[in-house]
Amino acid sequence: MRARQFVIEYDRAKTAQAFTSKLVTRAQADPTVPGAVRNNINSMESPQKAAEMILQNQIEVGDPTKQKKYTQALARMYANGLIKWEDVGSTMRDYLTKFTKLALKKKLKPEHTDFNRFKSLKDFYDAVDTYPDPEEDQEVKDKGEAKEVFNNEEVRIIRPDNEQAACYYGQGTRWCTAARDHNMFDRYNNDGPMYIILPKNPKHDGEKYQFHPMSDQYMNEKDDPVYPQVLLNRFPSEEFKEFLFKADPILKSRIPLYPNDAELESAWRSIAEHVNDKSYEVMTDWEISDDYYYQYLKDEGFVDEEGDIKDDAPPYDEYNEEAGAWLYRMTEIRDRTADEIREIAQDYEGLENRDYYLNDLDDIYSYAIEIAQDRHETAGLEVWVYKNVEVKYNRDKDEITVELVKPRDNP
Repeated sequence: MRARQFVIEYDRAKTAQAFTSKLVTRAQADPTVPGAVRNNINSMESPQKAAEMILQNQIEVGDPTKQKKYTQALARMYANGLIKWEDVGSTMRDYLTKFTKLALKKKLKPEHTDFNRFKSLKDFYDAVDTYPDPEEDQEVKDKGEAKEVFNNEEVRIIRPDNEQAACYYGQGTRWCTAARDHNMFDRYNNDGPMYIILPKNPKHDGEKYQFHPMSDQYMNEKDDPVYPQVLLNRFPSEEFKEFLFKADPILKSRIPLYPNDAELESAWRSIAEHVNDKSYEVMTDWEISDDYYYQYLKDEGFVDEEGDIKDDAPPYDEYNEEAGAWLYRMTEIRDRTADEIREIAQDYEGLENRDYYLNDLDDIYSYAIEIAQDRHETAGLEVWVYKNVEVKYNRDKDEITVELVKPRDNP
């Protein structure tokens, strides 16, 4: 009854009208939308027409039923950012095809019969994965064209060279490059090779990974993002690390993965020299503006008859314990080890949801200032670092340089 209701209710124009703004905004921001499609969306005469095109060209493609009874639900999912463009017509279509077959043969458990009752995409995929295909053998037998590019006691790495190979080595995963319908392999492979990691001793059934350096994507078999450090920890051999850095050279310049301890610590200390100089300037400003400090020195006999402060007078950071503690917290940042710097960078990546490379080391130092001061006065030095310190990385020489520059705009 519910499915029949969808058949009656689905109407492209009405659905586009209901989700116009969200569909267009989502498609413009979705990095998996092809550039030509995005240009077409931007050139449409109205947002309504753009939304209708999105529905026709991709959302409806993900619905394998003739009546398009799941399209309205798919439109809602896409509009709310719950699924990527590239997965709608590939992985989702594969799962909905199987789901529809199971429903027609009444093989679904009662709690799985209504597509709209699944709380998340993962819940839907997980539920469908519990059922065997009702009509055919799911195993992909055509190995296609591929090359084994790495093999040790821990893992094999395959580079698929055509769609058949991507499907064969990716079977059992939720990758759009392993999908039966509207497979996305060629689109990715045209930009650069992808690699499939096959553990020799899987920690769970179906454990696989795929990475595509050109799009900076590292995914597990469930198509969930995987941080490269997780793979390096999972397969800790030096040979694997060397292969990963060779396949994805830019990976080496990500701060949490950069292997040269001495160079990283040297660059960090170079930033610290500039920051500490600025910290002492701040202290001097505080000292000059603190009339109570000068009066204290006079009362204690540390000011001579001419009004000059004597050489044996206690420094300002001893007189003002709070300022002294501030200076200590600021200057001790210099002593972070390479591992501590990487850890700070990794924490900041999680906080900002983006990758940080060696050219961004000044941003990481700014974050270290915020951590060190922890709700205390920073005197704006974290912003000063961003505006005045520039870090450059020369990959060919494996050299990091730090210099002061004219103040940049606010972050």
